[in-house]
Amino acid sequence: MRIGARTTLHAGARVLDNAQVGEGLHALAGAVVRESCIIGNRVILQPNCVVGSDGFGFRVRSGRTAASESAAGGIVRIEDDVEVGACTCIDRATLGETVIGRGSKIDNLVQVAHNVKVGPLSLLVAQCGISGSTELGQA
Repeated sequence: MRIGARTTLHAGARVLDNAQVGEGLHALAGAVVRESCIIGNRVILQPNCVVGSDGFGFRVRSGRTAASESAAGGIVRIEDDVEVGACTCIDRATLGETVIGRGSKIDNLVQVAHNVKVGPLSLLVAQCGISGSTELGQA
């Protein structure tokens, strides 16, 4: 784990194994950066957001019951100067990276699914959900 200078972790905020956090992270109460995810400089994580959650996946077994799977082996990379709203979940990629581009702002209660690429200076607002592998904004 690597945590940059001038980082503030409020009560209950967590940075888990092998995560990399740049300088000036401000993680409010309950925010979580999961294993191996990468956070840039001057990022704000509002209360109870999760960066690197496993996300939704299922597989039908024996032709009947759908079982939950968590086979995501990728990460989330958040670039510099991003703000992630309260109770927002950004799922880790199945393979590779889910990316939030520099200067982007994400509202409260937003779901960003696996392998999404959000271009720089994007705004995600009003409880939106972004489906897996979607690309938004500038490349």
